[in-house]
Amino acid sequence: MRQDAEHGVGSVDVVEAALRDWHAAHPQATLAEIEQMVDQLWHPVRANLVSGVAAETVTSQRCPRCGAALVKRGRRRRRLITHGDATLQLERDYQRCPACGEGVFPPG
Repeated sequence: MRQDAEHGVGSVDVVEAALRDWHAAHPQATLAEIEQMVDQLWHPVRANLVSGVAAETVTSQRCPRCGAALVKRGRRRRRLITHGDATLQLERDYQRCPACGEGVFPPG
C-alpha cells in the first residue's frame, strides 16, 4: 500500500487512491475481484485502528488472581495477527503482582 505523508499509512484516502490505481490497471475486474482488493487494502488500516485503540486500554490495578495491588514492570510489545492476516504491534504496560507473582499484560 502507498504511503501518504499527510494522512499516513493506511488512511482511507490512501486506500481509495490505491483502489482507483488498481482499478485503472484492471478495468475489467469483476465485483468479486474489486471486493477482494478492497479487503486486501483495508485489512492493514483496520489493524492500525485496532492497535491505536488497544494501546489505550487501561488495565485493572488489582491482580485478577489474588486481588493485591499490581506493580508496573515496564512496557512489553506483542505482535498479533488480526482479521485478514494483518499484523499489528501492541506496546503496553506489563504488571506483576508482588503477592502471588502473577504477570498481567492488558488484554488483546
